[in-house]
Amino acid sequence: LLLDYGHSRRTAALAVAAVGVITVVVDGAPQAGADVGGILATVPGFAVLVMGVAGVRVTAWRMAFVGAIAVSVVALIAWLDWLRPATERTHFGEFFADLVDGDAWPVVWRKAQASIGTLQRSPYYGWLVPVAYGVIIWLVRSPGVGGVQAAVTRWAVLRPLIWAGLVTGAVGFAVNDSGIIVPGLLLTVGIPLVVSAIADAQLQEGQTEQPPSTEAPERRQATADPGVPGSASPPR
Repeated sequence: LLLDYGHSRRTAALAVAAVGVITVVVDGAPQAGADVGGILATVPGFAVLVMGVAGVRVTAWRMAFVGAIAVSVVALIAWLDWLRPATERTHFGEFFADLVDGDAWPVVWRKAQASIGTLQRSPYYGWLVPVAYGVIIWLVRSPGVGGVQAAVTRWAVLRPLIWAGLVTGAVGFAVNDSGIIVPGLLLTVGIPLVVSAIADAQLQEGQTEQPPSTEAPERRQATADPGVPGSASPPR
């Protein structure tokens, strides 16, 4: 929206970053979401979106740096929660206590098994998600297919927004015991929105390419029907 109103990419990127910070605080605060996996998935997703809006290329090194930031944020919140009385701690503080005691690996392993297990509990639904990911990646990398080019041209942030959603879903699957449900829900919400954006862009493009005729209706009828008195004779 800011870009549509003529603001710079830097301003738009700062606005996206501000929304991301608020989201992380609400999602991770022990008094609110207290969601470890949510932070680990949200930070990379917003980072991809911020870089895309700012026009900065996403590289492996930058994503590794973002991943380190996400882990650091989780560690900081967990440490602060661990400082509270044991009866008031959330699983943030409990995990930090396990980390201090050397018992964190069983917790990580249990969550990983739970995440993979969601593919077995929902085999048809679960394996459709990777297929959908593949199709979406193909469409984004080949924007001339299916009207995606029109949508990307009309909304400059559509492409980074799609990538951000895919990254968030993939990381959410890896770090949450909800597993495949996380990207599945993102696709359930995101696909209709992207399809509507593509449809609207195609509609706007069609109206631009075919402007309405300003010729009077009587003149169009006379030109189309040579038998009407006063109309132009057909070419011989």
